[in-house]
Amino acid sequence: MTRATIGDRVLKDDTVVPDAPDLSPPTWHLAQADGSPSVVPPHRRTMKGDPIAGGSVGYNTIELAWRQLTGAISKTPVPGGQGSSPVESVARVAGYNVYIGALPVPASGAVPVPTPPTTPSLVLTHPTESTVIEGYWVPQTPPALPTWQRIMPNTAYAIVLEPLNPGFTASGKKSATLYVETGSSVPPVSPVSLAAPTSLAFQRGTATPSPGGSFYLEFGAVQNATSYEVYASRNPRPGMSSTPGLMDGDVLVGTASQPAAGVDSQKPIRVTTAPITGAGYISLKVRAVQPLQPGGNSYSPFSAPLTTVLKSA
Repeated sequence: MTRATIGDRVLKDDTVVPDAPDLSPPTWHLAQADGSPSVVPPHRRTMKGDPIAGGSVGYNTIELAWRQLTGAISKTPVPGGQGSSPVESVARVAGYNVYIGALPVPASGAVPVPTPPTTPSLVLTHPTESTVIEGYWVPQTPPALPTWQRIMPNTAYAIVLEPLNPGFTASGKKSATLYVETGSSVPPVSPVSLAAPTSLAFQRGTATPSPGGSFYLEFGAVQNATSYEVYASRNPRPGMSSTPGLMDGDVLVGTASQPAAGVDSQKPIRVTTAPITGAGYISLKVRAVQPLQPGGNSYSPFSAPLTTVLKSA
């Protein structure tokens, strides 16, 4: 083998090493077994226990999870001549731009659909595939500086990821928009058990209705109730007071509020029903009502029914 000496021509290696493959858009972690997101636009209100695409969400944090595919992997020769071992050329991710848009969720009505901004809200400076977001930067009109905004409860968010090239330049390969909704910071209040109202009876012991057809009723108050509902039925059945639920044919004929002074065993709740007309059997019953947070009502079982006969006019 001849050694190279001073003056020999230098052979230039023209082997070209191609750049790493282009970055591909990140794909959100899919929450469903069939590979589909559970909440996608036009999205519905997220229910308690719903899995979401992209990770998980609380009332003041959003945990994101995604995949960053490298695309095709090519084998390229390393400069140095024949016999060199091939190496893999892979996409390199320096970090991610995170774009976050937000809109408050109203107490009722449709969930709003926010739009991600055109400038990054956060910059992740490491090639991760998950992160927890507790806040983000909101741009302001110059010369004002961006302001820090925490993740808020009862808010709809739209989030987009964009991988950064090795030089921390934007790749332009943005992910699909992920829509999530944070929950309420007020935990639901467990209902207090309500007893059934007792001693449902006609006032003054008479079942005679008023000339207009209204009945005068009274019954014992219930602890923790805020109001009462009186129902009438022309189809009384055994066991109708064993459940707080309504039965076919039940008609609301009266309501009453809990006295401001509270429960007094010596002072029954009194109510005048709406007019009830037509001959035949009529069964009356009452239940206690307690409102729940953040919505709805809790009901007691019905009282024992009070039955009478309406005569034809």
